[in-house]
Amino acid sequence: MRILLINQNYQLRGGADRYFFETMKILKAHGHLVIPFATAHKDNYVTEYLSYFSRISGTAKELPFMSVTQKIQLFINSIYSFESANQLERLIKKSNPDIVHIHNILPHLTPSIFPVLKRHNLPIVQSLHDWHIVCGGAFLYTKGNICERCKGGKHYHCLLNKCNHQSIFASLAAMLSKYVDKIFHLWQGGVDIYAVPNNYMLNRLVAWGFSREKLYTIPNPFSLDGLEPIYQIGSYVIWYGRLTNAKGVFTLLRAAKETPKVQFELYGSSGPAESGVRKYIQLHKLTNVNLNTTLRWGDELKERVANALCVVEPSEWPHPSQYVLWESQALGKAIIASDIGGTPDLIKDGVNGSLFNVGDWKALAEKISILKGYPELAEKWGKEARKNFEILSDQKKILSSFNGNLSACS
Repeated sequence: MRILLINQNYQLRGGADRYFFETMKILKAHGHLVIPFATAHKDNYVTEYLSYFSRISGTAKELPFMSVTQKIQLFINSIYSFESANQLERLIKKSNPDIVHIHNILPHLTPSIFPVLKRHNLPIVQSLHDWHIVCGGAFLYTKGNICERCKGGKHYHCLLNKCNHQSIFASLAAMLSKYVDKIFHLWQGGVDIYAVPNNYMLNRLVAWGFSREKLYTIPNPFSLDGLEPIYQIGSYVIWYGRLTNAKGVFTLLRAAKETPKVQFELYGSSGPAESGVRKYIQLHKLTNVNLNTTLRWGDELKERVANALCVVEPSEWPHPSQYVLWESQALGKAIIASDIGGTPDLIKDGVNGSLFNVGDWKALAEKISILKGYPELAEKWGKEARKNFEILSDQKKILSSFNGNLSACS
């Protein structure tokens, strides 16, 4: 089968990109021809299809170095991308795919791609990794709290609350994109089947008005390659992810302040909370906290995770399925996580980890202290975590489910 696989990034910038590339790997391994479509960027991996990628893109870090013309172009493109639609048209004519599997499309590909796909009568499956389809900010989270203000099409709240990167212009573009999508019924009118990672996300989307018949649960694909568990228990606690308030990083820092005898290793990709995190560490003289913003994906980080006492995931937004949780379980690590989103589907309290109420840094500090005093408990939870991962990540079951859904929409 010739599968057109679409994602905003063709490089590793986050968990959704991991799932995109894992899906590609699995499909190729089972004999499918995969045709990628993404946005052009200097850091992209090599592929013969690069010349067909959408050429208007940019990251928050690159924005200050853009000309006024480039910024205006990027703003318009984030609302409705004629560039993405035109490039996708070229790629379809070149590659003649049988079916389409979409991952993340915002902010640069946009729902502009759906009329093109429908014009070619291509069946469309979309894997949802966050809340972009209903939320301009993608997180259902603003000003430190879970937010559903835009429910019912009230997307002006995205602008009023600056939900997209706390930027007026980014939030304005996100709001306008949502209204264009709503008026022309692009996204929900385009997708035949949605693949969601668990019942938590499925039920929440149904509550937002999505048709239950179009929603299917398919666990996110995850390869065991290079993820051998190490049940040796280290002395430090580890956190890794993007430095944002939504990730609960300040809850973690407050817990670190409460437990000065425990070493905390934070591996964070640059984000809007980075300066605040550095100031907090300095202000409270947290000598037990080491912040590293240079080490991200790769074997060295995996080794640091594998040799930790435990992994902490204190997110405050309702993430459907955290990549960090999957990888940590694969490495056989005990996990202490906030009881939000799809996390309780993966972490069973007292079995393969421990859960605490969102934002409760005192409870988090107490649970860390318990594991520090009883490392054998961390080892026990880590072994159960690995077992749980092996059951959930059975690639044969995932591929069978995926193939069944492809057939259902074709």
